[in-house]
Amino acid sequence: MDEERRKEAAEVKNLPFSLLEHLPSRKWRSPKVFVPTFILITLFAVWSSIFMFMPLGPSSNFQHWLIARDLNHHENLWNTQNITSYEYSLRSYGFFVIENPALIRVDRGSAIFSLGDDDFKDLDAVPKLFKKIRTVNEKPYDIKVTKVTYDPSIGYPTSIIFDMPTATDSNHRYTITDFKILESGQTSD
Repeated sequence: MDEERRKEAAEVKNLPFSLLEHLPSRKWRSPKVFVPTFILITLFAVWSSIFMFMPLGPSSNFQHWLIARDLNHHENLWNTQNITSYEYSLRSYGFFVIENPALIRVDRGSAIFSLGDDDFKDLDAVPKLFKKIRTVNEKPYDIKVTKVTYDPSIGYPTSIIFDMPTATDSNHRYTITDFKILESGQTSD
């Protein structure tokens, strides 16, 4: 065996120097180098095959996942507050119209007062706002949730932006302002 290596070394010495840099190096054959390299290449191949087909842009699956994650976090935050009586103003922007805000008052979890547009009936309590965001985000066909901001301390949504690609004015926005926590049976007046 030792004799074979000497012959090999003698043959390599006789090769032109420019060919030596193209010979495979023994260090790549060692398990310490080969195994991590193989793992990295395999992980890259798996990662690229997963994300190669994911659409990019505002309608991506990743954006839907982020909206769902934030929604779950803030809905849990809201639920831990155990707020059942409150009021807020809800304003709708879109389709070239800025509607007057609706004043919504909730007592013991049920809307008892809604002054404004009847179109806000499905948004007349914070849990209904969460439900609207979840429904649109889970079934993004004609309408997509593009951005939601939340109150960081209580968790209710402060702004919801929907994208309606089939509409002339494609963005529709709801803003929630003047949020007040009330005692049960109390009015803000």
